[in-house]
Amino acid sequence: MERTSTVWKKMLSGGFAESKPLNTDREWVVALPEDKPEPMLVVLNIIHSRFSFVPEKPTVLELYHILVLTEKYDVIEMTRPWARQWMNCVRNTNSPLLMWIAWALGDATMFVVTADMLVMRCTVDTDGRLVAPKGWYLDDARFDALRPPNILDRIAAFRLQLLTDLLAPLDVLVGILKKAKSDCCSLCAMTMLGSLIISAANSGLDPIPRSGSEFLGSVKELIKKLDGLSITFAHENKKTVDPLPTLRSLTQDTIKNKEQTVPGFYLDRLVKQSKKIGLLQ
Repeated sequence: MERTSTVWKKMLSGGFAESKPLNTDREWVVALPEDKPEPMLVVLNIIHSRFSFVPEKPTVLELYHILVLTEKYDVIEMTRPWARQWMNCVRNTNSPLLMWIAWALGDATMFVVTADMLVMRCTVDTDGRLVAPKGWYLDDARFDALRPPNILDRIAAFRLQLLTDLLAPLDVLVGILKKAKSDCCSLCAMTMLGSLIISAANSGLDPIPRSGSEFLGSVKELIKKLDGLSITFAHENKKTVDPLPTLRSLTQDTIKNKEQTVPGFYLDRLVKQSKKIGLLQ
């Protein structure tokens, strides 16, 4: 173990509680209460060349805990023979933990895909905490290890900005309909406004939020609600001025032109890690 990891070398020979006791009559027991036994056994099997005992198809959670220990003890390069296969086994699970795993193994594509998925599909609770699609909090302390620095703040900020950008055209439309002046336009506007508000309420937008901070759902949910809006017209010939096609077009443009969730310096680190682990040939 000492030859494998400088961390273990310092821990086992550096005078720490885990180090070999000076009294040779005393049994040498290394207690690692913070480390889960199952993933530690996998790591020990790797460093002792007991490869037949290394899992070929770990679950997402199993892989996460294995990588936590390989990172902790600075032996992650020893996962090189299994890294690609492990990544392929969990790639299609859509688990938020894929972002943590991708960060550890250097899978830039999976990291970006998962980060973008979380921006689009995360909700927030009343305290503003990000909630993953399957219901657990992204800032759950049980999964602090391997979490990229500041990534949750970026996801929260991007989600909020997207929601605000998506709601802006609807807010403008409501404002225009409220301010219509002439009798004919007033009747048309009141009919359109009333039907729009009712349609929004039926979609769960009641009242209609004016900014992203007023909507606790996901970006994906909001897009579906906006796409489902309908308007009633007081006069048949007014259907030609239906504003909803423009609203839907602006929704598509907002998503298409959104800023990249993952900045360049994250990608640089991922590429370096990928070369180190062997994912990037």
